[in-house]
Amino acid sequence: QQHDGSSTDMNPRIGGIWCRGLCSSCNSHAGANGDDDYCLLVNAARSAGLAMPGLSGGPTGQLVHPGGAVRSMLYGAFSFAPRLREFYEDLANDLLTDKDTPFTLPSELSLRLAATSSNEALVMGSVAAIGILPPARTTIFVAACFFRPLAWALVHSDELGDTAHWLDISDWTNTTTEAKASALIPDLPSVDVPLIDDHGWVFTGELETIYRGTLKSRVKQ
Repeated sequence: QQHDGSSTDMNPRIGGIWCRGLCSSCNSHAGANGDDDYCLLVNAARSAGLAMPGLSGGPTGQLVHPGGAVRSMLYGAFSFAPRLREFYEDLANDLLTDKDTPFTLPSELSLRLAATSSNEALVMGSVAAIGILPPARTTIFVAACFFRPLAWALVHSDELGDTAHWLDISDWTNTTTEAKASALIPDLPSVDVPLIDDHGWVFTGELETIYRGTLKSRVKQ
């Protein structure tokens, strides 16, 4: 769906799969105002050893633009969760600004960041993951992405669930200058991808994105 409210429909093909995503103009804007910065953050995390179990390795001096990196994550959130724009139109409009323009995340939302070394990858929109095994906790994800070496989640501020111990990066939206990765991602907690059999999954009757896959090889330092 485009940011101006119009949409483009495509005919489904028999035997295939389809999903909603960003329109071409918003996708291009994300590429110019955040995706490169998120890649820098990922590379910095790998350099710091966050792609491997134990989070071993020293800090990195890689410069990263937090405002750009967080825009990339939030653009992903709007892509994964088709109805997000209906509830947070102002946030959608904020993302259309240049990455050097600060904005504030709605107070009821929190953006969290962690490290993961899992061979599993998970991308999803608005889904509630209800823990079955102790300690049974419920995490209501607005959108989330687990893809090593990083995992990020947009959640409700009053329902953090399993993301409560993750690094809160909600204020990165107000950061307009580059900073060293060692200062941005100090001692990220290590998390696993929520397992299908260990959780009950609740989502609306409308389309929600849930992609799960296995990464072929472990990233080496």
